[in-house]
Amino acid sequence: MKNFKRILASVLTVVMMATSINLSFAASTNFSDVDSNFSTAVNRLSSIDIIKGYEDGTFKPEGTITRAEAAAILVRMIGKEKLASYSTGMSQFSDMSGHWGNGYVNVSASAGIIKGYPDGTFGPENKVTYAEIVTMMVRALGAGEAVGAAGVWPNNYLNFAVIEGLTDDVAILPGAPATRGDVAKIANVTLDAEMWKATGYDSDGTRTYEKTDATNGGVKTLFEEKLELTKDEMFTVTESLGNGALDVNQFKAGIDTDDSGVIDAGEISTFTFVEGMEKSVLPGEEVDIWSNDDNEVVMIQHAEESDQDLIRFSDVTAVAASTVELKSADGTEKKHDLLAGTVYVIDGTVGVKADVDEDLDLSGKALTDKDGDVTHLYVTNYNQAMVVEEVTIDEDDKEYKIDADTDMPNSDSRLSYDLDTDVVYVINALGQEIKLSDIKAGDMVQYTNNNTYLLVYPSNIVEGTVDAEDAEIIGIDGEEYSINPNFEGGSLIDSINVDDEVKLFLDASGQISMLEKVVGGTASGDYGVIADMYDYTDEKGATKVKVELVNLTSGQLTGLKLFDAEETDAEGVVFAGEDFYNEGTETINNDAALLADGYADYVGKAVKYDIKSDKIILYAIDADEIAGVGVNTSDLDISKEKISISGANYYVDSENVTVLQATEIDSDNVLTLKEIKFSELKDTDNKEFIMVEFDEDKENAEIIYIPMTDSADAGNVVDTKQVLNKSNDDNLGVITNVKALTGDNYKVTVMTNEGSEFFYVNENEAEDISTTAFDGSTIDLDTSADWTKFEGLLVAFSSDESSYVTSENIQFSNAINSAKFYEVNSRNEVEMLNSSDLAIEFDAFMNMFILEADMTGANAVAAEGTVTLTPANLDDGDTVVISGTTFTYQSLDNAGANFTTTADLEADIDALANVSAVAAGDVITVTATTAGFAGNAITMTTTGAADEVTLSGATLEDGLDANYIVDDIAASTASSIAEVDSDETDYSDAHADEANTVYYYTVQVDEDGDLVDLDASDLAGTDVESIAIMTFDPNEF
Repeated sequence: MKNFKRILASVLTVVMMATSINLSFAASTNFSDVDSNFSTAVNRLSSIDIIKGYEDGTFKPEGTITRAEAAAILVRMIGKEKLASYSTGMSQFSDMSGHWGNGYVNVSASAGIIKGYPDGTFGPENKVTYAEIVTMMVRALGAGEAVGAAGVWPNNYLNFAVIEGLTDDVAILPGAPATRGDVAKIANVTLDAEMWKATGYDSDGTRTYEKTDATNGGVKTLFEEKLELTKDEMFTVTESLGNGALDVNQFKAGIDTDDSGVIDAGEISTFTFVEGMEKSVLPGEEVDIWSNDDNEVVMIQHAEESDQDLIRFSDVTAVAASTVELKSADGTEKKHDLLAGTVYVIDGTVGVKADVDEDLDLSGKALTDKDGDVTHLYVTNYNQAMVVEEVTIDEDDKEYKIDADTDMPNSDSRLSYDLDTDVVYVINALGQEIKLSDIKAGDMVQYTNNNTYLLVYPSNIVEGTVDAEDAEIIGIDGEEYSINPNFEGGSLIDSINVDDEVKLFLDASGQISMLEKVVGGTASGDYGVIADMYDYTDEKGATKVKVELVNLTSGQLTGLKLFDAEETDAEGVVFAGEDFYNEGTETINNDAALLADGYADYVGKAVKYDIKSDKIILYAIDADEIAGVGVNTSDLDISKEKISISGANYYVDSENVTVLQATEIDSDNVLTLKEIKFSELKDTDNKEFIMVEFDEDKENAEIIYIPMTDSADAGNVVDTKQVLNKSNDDNLGVITNVKALTGDNYKVTVMTNEGSEFFYVNENEAEDISTTAFDGSTIDLDTSADWTKFEGLLVAFSSDESSYVTSENIQFSNAINSAKFYEVNSRNEVEMLNSSDLAIEFDAFMNMFILEADMTGANAVAAEGTVTLTPANLDDGDTVVISGTTFTYQSLDNAGANFTTTADLEADIDALANVSAVAAGDVITVTATTAGFAGNAITMTTTGAADEVTLSGATLEDGLDANYIVDDIAASTASSIAEVDSDETDYSDAHADEANTVYYYTVQVDEDGDLVDLDASDLAGTDVESIAIMTFDPNEF
């Protein structure tokens, strides 16, 4: 590691690219009265002790400076302050004896930087003028003699300063006293200006000078030649500013001192920037670091000796398996190789290559190794935008708040920063580092999702009528404007049509970064359904409401937007009893007398709407434009393409009508709509249909909206989907296989009573099809890992003429039961015995079919129940029957199967085969212990009254709860199943006799075509019409 005092190496000078991301920390200031106009210069010079402030913490940038103070600044700039401390004894000027600045004046005079007056005085307390301070700076650069001989003072020095850029951004009045802030600006630039050197003599004996450059020994500056700072060379940045526990002005870097090839924790140091001098650092970059005597970082640059190359790019144009193509600001595209260990950093956070989306505009930097391979790729996605209305700055608390213009898109946005804790990087359109305080009202700000990276430029708004549009461009008055691919406003873009009035907000490259639809193509508004609506408190503390609608014509979402309550109220009443805007307080409110749950009550309502200034205005739909609202007694006749509503008949064109059905309102009160085909509906009565977009006679409608209906509960909550689709019980069977087809479609094979059948599901429908597997997990049809778990499940479905099924026309069941099979009787009925000794009969040739399969049980859960005794209330003779064994309470006799106490009963039950019992107080937990499918059930009964003996949780009525794995399913017959004696009436005896276990589904189809699972108790002794499927495992016998 090199850590030493030395002449500073030259600073790497980089020309900024228009779209680079040369990022800068938004600097604060060391002095309470220094604003952004002077902070860069003042902070830098104070950090290296060239200028000083006052004891009260101020700098007084508007104050003046004396000639003695100017001499002190120049002496420090040329690195001679220690010499000045030794030069106080003698005085070169008659008025300097005993003056605090005598040493500084002596050194600066000896260096030819300052001169006195003709009377031999210096005038140390005179205010230095702009002409004088510029002259001193030029002389400090070594150009004084050459400039002095070239013209008349002070014009010769002032002209030189202009040419060299020393007085840029400073208003020069030659004879006026220079302000402290302007002196700091001139001194800061002078430090980095190229010095001049003597080169020889002309033929007339005049000395000649030239600017230092590569042809005469290299560029020299005062900063590199005269100031002594500590330099750490070839350190690798390991953590960026403010990362983890670091302060916002700290970073970490290290060096491989032991040449192990790895920078260990002990080789890493924490570096702290001088306050206000922070610069961005890139993890992985090799840098040189300069620090002052307080060990604070003054400057950082890409290491001179590094083999790395730092590439700035304006876009990532292609990402492949092992290469990336980067576009520079001049439009040149170059391909670079990627390494297996390339690090990808997106908006300051380490990600993966897949996060680098070539379809977006991602500017950034890349680090390459000596072979030109990319080791680190840093990209920034400016995908948010606002027009600034106000910037609030609290210099004392270091708080910045940037509020969006309330009349522009994204009007509720606020960027808020605490610079004691937040790191933020700000650049302008030229890629130059600026500060938050440089942002002003009217600016356009693009920023990342994490609000950490800001791109600032003057807003550029184009207004006009759309004359061309597609997914990538919008044309106005013959000019086409590309849509920034980072722009997150797809639903709004989709809503733009030719002849719409719009405002386009253009980014620094002329692309659309924000968009406002001023007026839709239909001035009366579009038809829509409210999909989401809620109030919230924005970052300014104001109550706002956001709303999202589904356009009933296109089926597209508008995206969440601010609700314009004031304009909505001005247009009329939308919902009875609701005023959305409070005129008195000028705030939004929800005072609906009829709607108790606030804005969530409006979700699912049909309205008309416009989007203006990126805000949504709602209108009521006129009575002559709509039919069916609130009428749940409407009838649908598919063949006649007719809906009858309150005695009136309305018609549709079944081939062209748009049908949108509300399918769900989730726990967040967000509505889901789905477009369905009219041909998929069935004749139905007493449903609710809302019809809009009528012809002039209000007879034929173009849109049908099927809303949610109330669940008939006490609160009449509108949260239930109306069942309108065709029945799904056209086919019934057990799934034997699921596989993917080309084109992202799926094929499901099912064993039915007619043999092996199949149906298809397209990828969009598959996303909505899921069910519960035997193990209780949720499985999805579009997830390949779940396909084997579908095998063995019951499925009921209806398919179209092409054998495709929708999510509306399919149902599943995992409610498989088990029983002991003992005969097919003379009436061709299958007879079984379940674990409750209940006999079950099915017609083997009418409503039942038989399958065989390999049945495996995993993660078996034994039946479990509890017996709770109340000893004080027990009567002699009360019984508890556990799986056929009777235990009797006898207060004076606990012999045999009798029990006197809870402990007696626990011991008796625990002695049974295949059962364990554990008592806690007067509660006995009874658990089956036999593994496998057979015999793993408990039956429990009692003759005790409810206040004597209580049974709970007891019986798994049809056997074991298990995760079934079903494989190799095939058709079979009842005659293939092994039987036991036909007179068997006891489940345990049947198990002992090795009766075959069979697994069966029993279901019923209700009036809406939905499947209802049935169990043995539903079937016993009744005439319930059911459908049954029975499966057995031939390997059991």
